[in-house]
Amino acid sequence: MAAAGEEAVRRRTDLYSLDLVSFTPGRAISSVLDRGLVLPMTGDDAHTFKMLRIDGSLVPKKTDDIAVIDRSTLCVGQIVGSASDIGGQIGVVTGVTTMLQVVQFNSRYQPTKVVTGVPTADVRRVRALSLGDYVVSGQWLGRVVEVSQDIDVLFDDGAVCRVTDAEWKKLKLAKPRNYRSQMNTPFYPGARVVTPDSSDIFIDAQWLNGQWKPDRQEGKVTKVEMASVLVYWVACAELGIDQRLVNELAPPAYYNADDLTYFCSDPDCTWGLGDRCFLSTDHEEQQHTSSQSPVPPPTMTVSNTYTSVDVLWQDGTRQHGAESTVTNPMSFTNDFNFFPGQYVVENSPTNDIIVAAVDGTGDDIVCGSTRRIGVVRSQSSKDDMVNVSWFKAASTSTCWEIECNDVASAYDLRRDPDHSVFYGDVVVRLLSDVSEGTPVVQQQPQEKNTSSSLSWVGRVVDLHDGHIQVKWGDSSTSTVLPHEITVANKEHYTQLVRVHEWAEEDDVDAPQADNEQHDPEDATEIEGGMIDGSVISVDEVDGLTAAIQKVEVQEDHNADDDSDEEYDQTVMIKSKDATADDDLSKFPRFGVVKSPPDHHYIDITHEGSSGGRRWVKTVQKEWKILENSLPETIYVRAFEDRMDLLRVVMVGANGTPYHDGLFFFDLQLPPSYPAEPPQVFYHSFGLRLNPNLYESGSVCLSLVNTFGGEGTEVWSPAISSILQVVVSLQALVLNDQPYYNEAGYEELIGKPMGRRNALPYSGNAFLLTLRTALHLLHRTPEGFEEFVRDHFRQRGRYVLETCQAYLREGVPAGHGSMELSCSVGFRIALAKLVPMLVAAFTHIGAQGCDDYTVTSHHHQTDVLV
Repeated sequence: MAAAGEEAVRRRTDLYSLDLVSFTPGRAISSVLDRGLVLPMTGDDAHTFKMLRIDGSLVPKKTDDIAVIDRSTLCVGQIVGSASDIGGQIGVVTGVTTMLQVVQFNSRYQPTKVVTGVPTADVRRVRALSLGDYVVSGQWLGRVVEVSQDIDVLFDDGAVCRVTDAEWKKLKLAKPRNYRSQMNTPFYPGARVVTPDSSDIFIDAQWLNGQWKPDRQEGKVTKVEMASVLVYWVACAELGIDQRLVNELAPPAYYNADDLTYFCSDPDCTWGLGDRCFLSTDHEEQQHTSSQSPVPPPTMTVSNTYTSVDVLWQDGTRQHGAESTVTNPMSFTNDFNFFPGQYVVENSPTNDIIVAAVDGTGDDIVCGSTRRIGVVRSQSSKDDMVNVSWFKAASTSTCWEIECNDVASAYDLRRDPDHSVFYGDVVVRLLSDVSEGTPVVQQQPQEKNTSSSLSWVGRVVDLHDGHIQVKWGDSSTSTVLPHEITVANKEHYTQLVRVHEWAEEDDVDAPQADNEQHDPEDATEIEGGMIDGSVISVDEVDGLTAAIQKVEVQEDHNADDDSDEEYDQTVMIKSKDATADDDLSKFPRFGVVKSPPDHHYIDITHEGSSGGRRWVKTVQKEWKILENSLPETIYVRAFEDRMDLLRVVMVGANGTPYHDGLFFFDLQLPPSYPAEPPQVFYHSFGLRLNPNLYESGSVCLSLVNTFGGEGTEVWSPAISSILQVVVSLQALVLNDQPYYNEAGYEELIGKPMGRRNALPYSGNAFLLTLRTALHLLHRTPEGFEEFVRDHFRQRGRYVLETCQAYLREGVPAGHGSMELSCSVGFRIALAKLVPMLVAAFTHIGAQGCDDYTVTSHHHQTDVLV
């Protein structure tokens, strides 16, 4: 029974969107309708999928009734895994070859001509440009975001009309069919079209032969032509990719299709079943690309694909010509997967941790140096160890010289943000530094580019030993250094469409993010109570909300908004002591003190008083709620001279990678509060230990309107409160499986791909929690100095005990610890931290910490007690 379940999981995991599948597994395919493309699952049945057949029809199929026969959606730069080794190493696709079978149908949808073994270079789509394609005009590189088409319609009596911008005018197919709209158009030569009821499409058309008559409501498409193209310009040969300059100086957004030169396709624009195309010979290609050609080529339809791929695996081995179905596309990866040729920088604690000296002087010492840049040679995915070649620190922009080869923990590396080029990227050759006397690349604008004028734009074909091999638009290939090129826009074309929509609205500014510091690419939403494994249940959150509302009702009963009584801006509330048995009970969970100068929002002008007595009384209620209802592991300070500010510290909950860590947040109540939620800043020290907490300090949470949501997920002036915000931060953000906080990742819960990424993410969150502790002991947010020292005096020994168990590849017993991936790489990264923790904890007087020492022998770590 268990084996059957595992096989079901394997079949489900191995099925991906737009896979080409056979409906007759184990038997020969007898009809073009016996295969289809897998569409994304929309129902609740995990074993039933909709299939798009060649005729445009949709049919449901059970996973047991289909077999994958091709994956033509794979593209260069795609991350893949081995279908025969689900938990093994991953690789990157470096080459793709797809051969097509195309058919010509008659009016009864019967094949009249079948051509096999057709290279994709020998066919062209009915609409030559797909959405997202890269195009060039003169020295400008752009992305196609919209294409309008003109079609000629032949009626049964011989009359012909031309319909401009046919798709937007809602001209329809006589027999509706489904199709992939990014690459295809509903119209093609031979298609029958009709006008919607009461439509004037044919009346307003340009009549090439005859004139409009009421009975001419249906005809046959004889010609499809691209007219105007909406282009989002992304780069220039002289300006690079500086989007501000590009936007200021770019050509018009709408372009005649004949004035654009196609450079390359969007990675999503691969050939697949049902795509309409024209089969081209050298003679036909010359004849049919002319807009004056009166006879269009016959419309063909892709009926089968045969795809093979070249893969570079993490261990440095290369696989050539592999069948596409032996690899699985990896839509989700983690930050600890590296590939040969990638640029990395050191990310170990010795680069950013400042710790207290242990020589008894009390002075501070700085541990660390300038981050080194290196290039990956290979990675052991099992051990999380990476072979790196480090460049000499004195390397210049014209010469990157390797200093040494080393083996490093994947947790001590990160991708170099300044050199993020990858396989398949579209790149632009940058202007050379004039001060170095090198020539400047310049191109004169042209109405239509020739291949010889495209030497400044290319695609990355290989990364090797710190150098980048690029195939340029003029078909030449050269090797460049990372500073000589820059990566062009890689966003999905739908994002570019939104940019144009914003820009075209008169007198309306482009929408701004809810939180200016929030990175929309990393947007993450927390839906209250929906994340498995949260350390607080939905019922508990609801219980807190009910308690909050009860307190508010009691306060309102005694309130008189119309009273003439003056309300002081300073309200002192005596705090209740925590019930904990350690010294932290001396630190009240809530208190009102003077505002600290290091508060993140201290420079914001205090305008709370402009809200009058109502605003002051609202804040007083919030303080009362916090005084009475704060959990034992959350501490808040309000400020008598700045009622709009608060500072919060919370202890990481048991069973999470944040256990025993401390996390500080600064809050600011706007003058409109509670109509608007508080602003929230996280003291990150430049560390990203959670998908919702950014290095910049931004906090992504629906409840404070820094990410989308609905209902109780977002701020409600009537029922939301500061208590709800801080409890959500601890329970729903700092939870036991933070990897799944990332938007869309919740679908991976319980699946092999989710587990292989969630465990290393939690391991890194644990490491960053320890590094955060070191930062806090050196640079504590004001007002909490003694609290932080007391906390780690009490918990330091247990933190080290947890580290000891992980270093011995065990799951720590007790103290609220959790299972982590104890790979060699994780243990080496942890071993670097333990001596720093021992020194820091011993320096503040923590007991029993000097018993822990670590000796590290490259691949082995031993803890001696």
